[in-house]
Amino acid sequence: VGPGLQIFTLAALGGIPEGATVRSAYLDLYGADALSAASRAVTVARVDGNWSAGTLTYSNRPTAVLAGGVTVTKTTALVKGELWRFDVTAQVQAAIDGADTAWDGWRLTSTSKVRFHSAESATVAYRPTLTVEWEDKPDAPTRLSPAGGRAVSVTRPVVRCDFTDVSGSLVCAGIQ
Repeated sequence: VGPGLQIFTLAALGGIPEGATVRSAYLDLYGADALSAASRAVTVARVDGNWSAGTLTYSNRPTAVLAGGVTVTKTTALVKGELWRFDVTAQVQAAIDGADTAWDGWRLTSTSKVRFHSAESATVAYRPTLTVEWEDKPDAPTRLSPAGGRAVSVTRPVVRCDFTDVSGSLVCAGIQ
């Protein structure tokens, strides 16, 4: 990334159901070069337009980005493999909520030269990662017993129900 240069990255958001609450989302990139001390800012913004890694060129790149970009600035000397962590929680939540257009990944821009390792990096630990922590509310229980607001006359009643959360898990953490 540098003056006039752009990087595009796409991370799958599959498996996160619509309506989930994104607790945190971090896009981690690792610097490919050691650089002397200087102020370097890199901005990550959601892309608004389809693209494919196999056919992306400068002339067919999407130029529109959605509001809410995230900037990380570093002013110290950079070592090769240095972590650049972008908090993209709000951007991922917007994508899950469907408030924006379809999920088209991110565009990285900078006014100074910074190179990052790619998904094809020989050093696996330096490959970009997207880490998303999310939660969802389970569906309402079915076949609840006792049902219909009926009163129970025992001190420690047994409550039974069928349970499946929206992500398909059959494990129930607890019922109150």
